Amino acid sequence: MNYWWVNHKQTFRQEFGGKYVWCPKLRSDGHVHHFYETVREVQPGDLVLSYANAAVQGFGFATTHCYSCPRPDEFGQVGEAWDLKGWRVDVNFQKFPDPLRTADHSQAIAPLLPSRYSPIRANGFGNQGAYFAKIDRALALLIAELADPQLWQALTSVAEDTSGQLIEVALPVIQDWEDQQQSQIESTEGIGETTRKALVQARVGQGKFKQRVSGYERACRITKVDNPTHLIASHIKPWRESDKTSGSLGAMGSC
Repeated sequence: MNYWWVNHKQTFRQEFGGKYVWCPKLRSDGHVHHFYETVREVQPGDLVLSYANAAVQGFGFATTHCYSCPRPDEFGQVGEAWDLKGWRVDVNFQKFPDPLRTADHSQAIAPLLPSRYSPIRANGFGNQGAYFAKIDRALALLIAELADPQLWQALTSVAEDTSGQLIEVALPVIQDWEDQQQSQIESTEGIGETTRKALVQARVGQGKFKQRVSGYERACRITKVDNPTHLIASHIKPWRESDKTSGSLGAMGSC
C-alpha cells in the first residue's frame, strides 16, 4: 500500500463528493508538473488523505489506477484555467468525525513531512502549488491516530499487500466519454456512411483486439509500462481521444 495526500483547494466539494481526484496532464505553460505526475503512480487499495480549508477532511482508498479522463464538467468556471485532458483516480472518500486542523498539530507532523515535495509546510498550512503528494506510512498513521482511531486500528492491524498484482477494472466514466464520442460521430454531418461505420466499428472491436495483442505483448515496447489500465491497442491515442483522421493500426502502447 502507498500513502498519498491530496490538496483539493477549490475543487474539494466536487472531488470529495464525487469520490475522485482529477488534475490536468500538464501545467498551463505546457510543462510536466511533479504534483500531477504522482497521480499516475496510484494503485487500487492505496490510502488517500483529503486536505482542504486548512484541515484533513477525510480519507479514502483508491478503487482504480490512474486513467485519462476529460476535465469534470462540475468544476465549472474554477476549472477553466486547466487543460481539458487530465488524469483521474477514483477514490471512495469518507469524512473524518471532525476535520483535523494540521496547524494545531504541526510540531508532531512537521518531522514526518517529506523533505521534498511536501503537501503542507512545517507550520501545518498548505504548500502553494502542491496537489497530489506521496507521504510516508508514519505520517499517514499519525493523521489516522489523531483524526479517526478506527482508521488507525485498521491500518495497523491489516498486513500490507506486497504481491504487486495489477488489476484492470471497469471505468464507467470512460465508458460514458466514449459513448458521447460515438453519438457525436453518428450525428455529425459531412461524414460518409462508410466512414461513419468504420469509426464506430473501430471502437467496438478495440477491446477484442487489445485482448489478442496482449497475448503477444505484455508491456509497451517503448515505455515498458505493464499496467493493463494504461495499455491500449490499435491506436497511438485511445479511440476516445482520436478524431476521424487518426490511424487505426498499432501495437501495444501506453497512454
